[in-house]
Amino acid sequence: MRPLILTIAIPFYNGLDKISNILSNLYKNENSNYEILLIDDCSYSEQTEGLLNLINNKYNNGNLRYLYNNINLGMDANFEKCIFESYGKYIWFFGQDDYVVIDDLNYCIECLEIYKPDIVFANYSINRSWKYNSNYVFNNNTSLFFGVGVSDFLKISNRKVPSFLPSLIIKKDVWPTDQVISKFYGTHFIQLASFIYNLLINKKWLYIGKPLAIGEIPATGWQNSLVNRIKYYVGFVSCLNNFSIFKLPNSNLIIYEQLNDTIIQHLLLSIECKIAKQNDLLEKLMNPHLFPYKNRLISKIIYYTPIPLLLLIQFNRNIYYKYKNIIINEK
Repeated sequence: MRPLILTIAIPFYNGLDKISNILSNLYKNENSNYEILLIDDCSYSEQTEGLLNLINNKYNNGNLRYLYNNINLGMDANFEKCIFESYGKYIWFFGQDDYVVIDDLNYCIECLEIYKPDIVFANYSINRSWKYNSNYVFNNNTSLFFGVGVSDFLKISNRKVPSFLPSLIIKKDVWPTDQVISKFYGTHFIQLASFIYNLLINKKWLYIGKPLAIGEIPATGWQNSLVNRIKYYVGFVSCLNNFSIFKLPNSNLIIYEQLNDTIIQHLLLSIECKIAKQNDLLEKLMNPHLFPYKNRLISKIIYYTPIPLLLLIQFNRNIYYKYKNIIINEK
């Protein structure tokens, strides 16, 4: 049997309707050099039964595996289980709302076979129904780049390492040891931690500029919840901060760049907390164990800023994004 090049891993909890959409899309592909691995993190029984019926009746051509956790492992542990249970040489994580264009899946597999990288950063686009309708690409550079090390990678990625789940593909053999990856449990970003760690120890990387994955941001999604967005943000910053433990060469370069980019996000989240009168969340954004001094200072300023002034800032921001959306749609 020819070894599989790729595992498309979908760790999930509930979300039957979304899983059926991504499976429907993937099953249009006739490429046999990949598998789909679903790991159900102890979903509600009716969700599990519905998914099993779907798999048995519609998606039973042999390249899909379904595993069920008898207890809820949580996001990080379920992600790591995907690594150990996968048959593919590379792991490509997908969330319940994400999908890949079929022709782009074939292109991705071809790139992996030709370049044999250790880690991959794949460009992506977003379909957004939350606040503003738009489809945008993370980076307009659609070229293909192959290299080693942090400096050159940051140049071609606009000095960013995005947190979007399907933008990262990891070779199974380079997944960090328990001693390393355990430092990132609880952040919900262990796949990003694995990518950055391998980048810092000079593993071979591939940048695929053609957008391969599409993320759906529904109006009813977690992005519409201030509490959930702060959880996501805290996890991201915690993941970056935890790299200080290892004292790896060039870690300051990449971590500094990412933390710098969080300052605007920190400001906007702080404003939302103050306007919503959720001072407990605002105080969390001042936590010295979680955030750099600059971020905390921003939250402290917002804490003492009158709400009418913050409403004015929010109003101008909304006008800006609406105008920006019109320009994007016209193009």
